[in-house]
Amino acid sequence: RGSKRLDTWELRDLLRTACEAAGSQQAWARQHKVSDSYVSDVLAGKKEPGESITSALGYKRAVVYVPDAWEDQPQKDASK
Repeated sequence: RGSKRLDTWELRDLLRTACEAAGSQQAWARQHKVSDSYVSDVLAGKKEPGESITSALGYKRAVVYVPDAWEDQPQKDASK
């Protein structure tokens, strides 16, 4: 299960690693009852990962709103 916050691209990397561990994108998709074309689209950045993929990876989607000046503020390390 997930233990740190990820952005969408990090979640895609996690999915890519999970697919490799399963043997292929198709094998991972079958194991988690999602279409292999959906997995492919998520990995290619054509679609956002939905609940079926995020939950299979041990994550859930959370939307965060930040102030306009967010980029100007020092960021805390979210992994701590």
